[in-house]
Amino acid sequence: MAILRRPPSDRKLSERGTLYAFVNYDGGLPAHSKPEAKGRLLITDLQWELRFDGSKELVRGGLARYPLGVTATSATSCRVEIRDVQEPRVSTRFDMPDTPAEVVEQLLAGTMNGKVGAPEPGRGNTYRMADYDGGLSSNHLPTPAGSLVLTPRQEVELWFEGNPNIWKAPLMRYPLSVSATGPASSRVEIQDLKEPGVRGSFNLPETPAETLQADLSARPNGTWTQQGEDLQRNKVASKQSASFTVTYLGGLPEDPRKHQIVQTLQFNGGEGIGYGMFSLKKPLMTWKQVKSISVEGGQVAKSKVGPELAFGIFGALGAKGAKDRTYIIVNRNDGAQGVWEVDKMAPMQVRADLNPVLQVAGVPFVGEPLSAPPAPAVAQVAPQSMAEELERLAGLRDRGILSDEEFGIAKARLLEN
Repeated sequence: MAILRRPPSDRKLSERGTLYAFVNYDGGLPAHSKPEAKGRLLITDLQWELRFDGSKELVRGGLARYPLGVTATSATSCRVEIRDVQEPRVSTRFDMPDTPAEVVEQLLAGTMNGKVGAPEPGRGNTYRMADYDGGLSSNHLPTPAGSLVLTPRQEVELWFEGNPNIWKAPLMRYPLSVSATGPASSRVEIQDLKEPGVRGSFNLPETPAETLQADLSARPNGTWTQQGEDLQRNKVASKQSASFTVTYLGGLPEDPRKHQIVQTLQFNGGEGIGYGMFSLKKPLMTWKQVKSISVEGGQVAKSKVGPELAFGIFGALGAKGAKDRTYIIVNRNDGAQGVWEVDKMAPMQVRADLNPVLQVAGVPFVGEPLSAPPAPAVAQVAPQSMAEELERLAGLRDRGILSDEEFGIAKARLLEN
């Protein structure tokens, strides 16, 4: 619920929905607790607005969370009650002296009035659901009624009546299995192909099995494979890389001597570490060969290598300002160490560039726990991108689950993060 100042004119309001006159507002809404003698009520498909005569304030609420109840007071008048379904103590009443109850009821029947957990029109192919067993991880509560939606984005959504939470997952990984329970009804089971123990089922009392099967036949229902996910993960990992202009100082048994020329040292999240005149030249170390990475200033770097390397590599540099230089030390599982001097970069900057690559590769910095890589997208949690999250928040606002004020706070937090 929100308060808006300087509301639009009656003409503009009428263009957005249906406008009614009301009297005797009792001041029951926290957003406008002052009783008012007169005003206007606007009803749209998703929300209502109250505008008070002589006031610049406009109170707005979503029809799903703040539904309108209508009671006839005469053949040509009615009384309206607005109640918060999540906090039933919050309610208000007013009269509409020139509007029959059936007129308002007929209008509300085509809106989201009181429909918490109902998908908005146009979201996808929608089927009435019944007897959900509570088997899916994001909603363990059995629910007698709701909706199954197959979206254009090839996702399956479960909406539960009276519950604002939505279960959403890609059809590739969470396929639907359909069996007939009658000529015009069917039963559906959803199973996680990656974690087969996660499954849920429900009935579609008005949908023949062949109807849903025909819908699913044009979608990637159950096409997920672990190999495909690994390929996708490697594809994402290969995009994480960091390159540095370096001088190789030696240390690796296959290439023990210092190089006299400046080269490129590249860390690729999907392949490994390579160095040479161009990126990923041989010799190439795969991530399976690498135990840890250290990025240090000169004096600290000397303490991070074995005594022979410390003497051979840093001994001659001690009098030449080695303490002002940055070094990358690669520690391999076979005990070998390779050392590179980085050109004109501070240790903190090198670490910052390397950190996302090492997260993907699963290799830690020396003496530090491995930072957790970004969690893979889980079907039943929040959307993956900022745009999708904003879309989800807007949907919650439009369905009345979030007020405009709550939406604004959530949006600001999202953009801040």
